[in-house]
Amino acid sequence: GVSGDANRTKTSRNENRSIPGFPAGKSTSNSFSLTGDASWALDIWGKAQDNLRSADEQVKASRFAKEAVALTVISGTGSTYFNVLALRERVAIAQANIDAANRVLSITQAKVTNGVSSRLDLAQQEAQVAGQKAQIPPLKEAEREARYALAILLGKLPEGFDVQGQNLDKIEAPAVRPGLPSELLRRRPDVAEAAIGWDRPLATFFFQAFATADGDGEDRVLEWRGTAPGELPTPKAAIAVAAGYAEIPEHMAATLDADRAATADQVDSPWQTRLKQRLFGP
Repeated sequence: GVSGDANRTKTSRNENRSIPGFPAGKSTSNSFSLTGDASWALDIWGKAQDNLRSADEQVKASRFAKEAVALTVISGTGSTYFNVLALRERVAIAQANIDAANRVLSITQAKVTNGVSSRLDLAQQEAQVAGQKAQIPPLKEAEREARYALAILLGKLPEGFDVQGQNLDKIEAPAVRPGLPSELLRRRPDVAEAAIGWDRPLATFFFQAFATADGDGEDRVLEWRGTAPGELPTPKAAIAVAAGYAEIPEHMAATLDADRAATADQVDSPWQTRLKQRLFGP
């Protein structure tokens, strides 16, 4: 670190003149001082570098947490919208059931009038119609609550807010990519960061996939391949791993080959050689 300090001191004092005939007088003196200090510490064990890396990872964790919150809000908005449409469809179905029950009631009344059916049949049908009508108010109240919740999620005032859809008939399910169920489960929208490239010291391609941060701010590693010498020797091998997590551009194989070719004339430094021997053996 570097530090400095500067100060000025002014002093005044009375003094007697030794020359006869001159009165005693005052004298003033100023003194200035400037000091500086500089120090530095050798980061032998990499503490400063680790602190810097930790700060970078905290920034990344905050970004992942933000994406997790955004994903939660988007998911909640979609679910609430579908709930509104489903409740509206249930109201329409209940109303259709009431219309059908009323038609049956009219027929039953005609039969009773003509002496074909008893009043017991009429009472049962009237009870059926009343039961169907009793289902409408709770469904409408649930639809209103869901609509208000959707308005809040969209940042709008609930009063006067409405959606155009009336049912789920026009909702199209997204196409599901072919593959094994285990592969489909891994293609989740919470994959926040992915990286693919060439690691010259290990002579392997690598792939990393990280999910949104957990509640403690730590990244969740979904996949980390290419950590041993020659683990993914070809671009095809690396792309095969990455395909389960992201859409791979058509030119990726050529890009990876170019990255490897760009480092063809590079060699390991002595410390890289010692490190690899310590980690992976001679």
